Amino acid sequence: MENNNIEGKLKMTNLGFLSFDFKHDLEVKGPMKIQFSFKVVYKILSEKARRIKVFARAIGEDERLELNIIEQAEVELVNAELLDDNMKESILSENSVAIMFPYLRSQIALLTSQPGMMPIQTPIIDIRELVKNSSIEE
Repeated sequence: MENNNIEGKLKMTNLGFLSFDFKHDLEVKGPMKIQFSFKVVYKILSEKARRIKVFARAIGEDERLELNIIEQAEVELVNAELLDDNMKESILSENSVAIMFPYLRSQIALLTSQPGMMPIQTPIIDIRELVKNSSIEE
């Protein structure tokens, strides 16, 4: 029996956080409303490789809390020649960001896990929508 599955593997390297900036008022106790914004920027390294940056920003009510994080990774599609262009692009953009996002959520929770403070839980977002609004870095 012939196997018609085409396997495209995503290899991720150099995953890490380029910067984070966290400010909050120590007098603030308990929950507060947080507004989040996210942005994705790609740098095309080759037909099958990208450098991806995910920018996250969280602002608390009355600006008593502010958090900015930049996460970066390099991804390469192994067996890219076996995939059509749409599949390659989908894996390189959407799948890579989907893999990176849990690390970002975890880092935000760690940074905000301080005595007397409720850790910030990053909302679940639609990765496809986030990627649709991404930009290419020169």
